[in-house]
Amino acid sequence: MGDCQFFAFPTAEESARLGITMDTDPNLVLGCGNPQGGGPLFFFVPVPGGAVRVPVCAEHGEHLSRLYGSEGGGTDARS
Repeated sequence: MGDCQFFAFPTAEESARLGITMDTDPNLVLGCGNPQGGGPLFFFVPVPGGAVRVPVCAEHGEHLSRLYGSEGGGTDARS
């Protein structure tokens, strides 16, 4: 089992704690670091011509499912 492959821009709190500024690091993203969810848990990210299967942790799987899953207007996030 690998690490979660969810990456996101840092929150204001993370930026302050890590000394990140938009002037010096405007495109910086942080990785999750949590272990991949059991099952295994994957989210299918739509790309032109298909989708990419991305392993995520349970927290980010639920987050992505809320945003893009069947209740969020997309397809189910779990395989």
